[in-house]
Amino acid sequence: MTDTVKKMLLCIAGLTVLALAAGLAAGVDTPLKYTLGLLLGAGMSAGKALLLERVLDKSLDMEKKAAENYTRLMFLGRYFLTAILLVIAAVFLSLWGAVIGLVTLQISAYLVRFLKPKELQTVVAADAAGREGSDGLH
Repeated sequence: MTDTVKKMLLCIAGLTVLALAAGLAAGVDTPLKYTLGLLLGAGMSAGKALLLERVLDKSLDMEKKAAENYTRLMFLGRYFLTAILLVIAAVFLSLWGAVIGLVTLQISAYLVRFLKPKELQTVVAADAAGREGSDGLH
């Protein structure tokens, strides 16, 4: 597993925890269904990140036409699995929780790409400093 995928998985986990806390703090109607939907969506996001890495690695060893067909097939497979997940979430769990979990993949990709580790630490430190200043504790 590449460092980028590892960082993406960490971001997905962190974003899932934030979304869970935000949803529970906002008072979702069915906390258990929201939590399960969110975890299902985030799990799918993590799986899609791992699958995408595998597809890219495998397609690099193929001829051009075979690689194009393989990546298209895997693309359709990922979207088919996403559709199944959304149907399951809509019927049995929280559709919004699952959607938020699925979006963590895209957000983590942007975070990993645009925030380098030092910048990410600076953002976290600034957020912590802002919270300290807002409640009067130093």
